[in-house]
Amino acid sequence: PQPSTDPWCVTPPQEQAIAPQPPRLEDHETRWVGREPLLYRLIQKLQNHCRILSLVGITGVGKSALAIRLALEPTITQTWPTIRVIRFDADKNTFAPFAKQILGAQFPQDPTQQTNPKQLVELLLDELRSQPCLLILDMVENLLTSDHSGCHRFQDPAFTLFFDQLIQSEDIPSCLILTSQDQIPVMVEGRYGGRSHVEHLKGLD
Repeated sequence: PQPSTDPWCVTPPQEQAIAPQPPRLEDHETRWVGREPLLYRLIQKLQNHCRILSLVGITGVGKSALAIRLALEPTITQTWPTIRVIRFDADKNTFAPFAKQILGAQFPQDPTQQTNPKQLVELLLDELRSQPCLLILDMVENLLTSDHSGCHRFQDPAFTLFFDQLIQSEDIPSCLILTSQDQIPVMVEGRYGGRSHVEHLKGLD
């Protein structure tokens, strides 16, 4: 297929990330071993309407490689033909720049609208409704901060609003894969429990 002119868009099986030294795993390489049963199980979850799949584990355990490997699976690329990979760092942990990366030209020009989290969340949800998209959000731990009880929360509350609305919405064909060293904050549950899953990734036997 012809490469997309959208710098945020990836046409599988090629993979292009946003940050320097991005996670890469080409499907012709032979280094992928040891997680085939897990790979199959996570594919099943994504196909069964899991909208937010969180991969949590210590640094170097293979979270990013697993996320990319999932995105290269034929069943995944057939369901979500558009793949976008965004890697967060400690200096880019607010919601507005994230929304701008996804929205592109649709990002509001009015500064008042740019600082309105509810409006940005709704615009982003509309974008994810418009076409099936798989978003891989890498190094989400850079969005988190620890509270007094030792739990983690998003530094920018707009991320909490976004993830909760994404799970609750009934008509969004897109899904997200998050990778994080720290435990992801609990998202909206109840009757939406099947729409999110946290996989605690351990080292290989």
